[in-house]
Amino acid sequence: MNITNYLVTARAVGDCGGEEQRVADNLNRVYHALDSRIEPVLIVGHEALYDPELYHEIMSGVWRDLSSRKEALLDITDADIEAYVDDVYGRYHIVELERKNKELDMLKIESEQNTQVPTSIEQGLP
Repeated sequence: MNITNYLVTARAVGDCGGEEQRVADNLNRVYHALDSRIEPVLIVGHEALYDPELYHEIMSGVWRDLSSRKEALLDITDADIEAYVDDVYGRYHIVELERKNKELDMLKIESEQNTQVPTSIEQGLP
């Protein structure tokens, strides 16, 4: 998945009273913030949780959610973006997937620790 598939241009946002670039830039800030939170879980996380379809659904939802709120996008703050991302996180239960990702990390670490042969045995030392 590539975030550039979702980023918008001033032209794509339509008429915003001359503020098209600002609206596009702010909408892209939302896309980047959301991507930075879901991509580690859904795309580069454990294979068992790899879900490009859910990633696409979530990222596509930004346009559905915010394209009609151009006035709000003019002055969106970092706090507004964080609140939106948190809301999306909750709607799609990403917290649970994040937790599963951490559990899988722990299992992998435990498995690796249990299969390592102590150096003294490898070298035939007492």
